[in-house]
Amino acid sequence: MQRDYDKEPLIIKDINTFFDFLPAFVCIIICYIAYLLTDNPSSSFYRNAFIIMPFLTLPYIRPFIKCKREIIITKNTISYLNNGEVLESIDLNSPFKIYKSFSVAHHKSQKPHEVIQILWLFLLPGTIFQYFMNFILKLFYYIFAFKLKHYKVMDSVILLQDEKTINILSIEKYYELEKYFKDSHNINIKELKIYFDKYGYVYEKIDN
Repeated sequence: MQRDYDKEPLIIKDINTFFDFLPAFVCIIICYIAYLLTDNPSSSFYRNAFIIMPFLTLPYIRPFIKCKREIIITKNTISYLNNGEVLESIDLNSPFKIYKSFSVAHHKSQKPHEVIQILWLFLLPGTIFQYFMNFILKLFYYIFAFKLKHYKVMDSVILLQDEKTINILSIEKYYELEKYFKDSHNINIKELKIYFDKYGYVYEKIDN
C-alpha cells in the first residue's frame, strides 16, 4: 500500500548546520590551546585571536546550538522549518530543479552574494577547500556515527525554485526519500545531475 504523505509526512532532521558548527568549534579550540601554550600569551596576536575568534565563528555555531531545523515532506510540498517556523516551502506542483550533492548549504540565505557570483573565480581555492572539508567532515561523521553503514558521497538532494533553496541531507532516511521521489514524482534521485555551489555564503539573521 502506497504511503499517504499528506497524512503521514516524511520528517527529516536537518544536520547540515553541524558541518558548519564543527570546523568553527575546532578553530576556537585550536586558538585557545595556542593561547594557553604560547610562551607569551599577552602578545597582541594571541590575545586578539583569543577574544575575536568566538565572534567570528558565532554565525556558524549559533544555528546548530540554538535552532531546531527539520524538513517536512508531504505529497506535493517540501518545507524547511526552524524551531517550528517555515523558512522555505517548495511547491512541487510548480516548476522546480532538483540535484544530488554533498553540499551543506541548506537554505536561500546561503546562496552566494551577487558580487561573489561575479568574482567567484578568485575564490576558487576557497571553493575547492570547502568541498574538501565537507568530504572529510562527512566521512568522519559516517565512520563515528554509522560505521560507514549509510555512506554515500552524494548524500544530499537539493531543490531549487525561484529564489528558494532546500537541501535534504537524509542519511538514515535516504531510502525513504528515494522511495518518496520515485513513487510520488517518478524521479530517481540516484540519476540526478550533481549540484556544485560556490564559496562565499551570506547568512541571514534568524531571531527565533
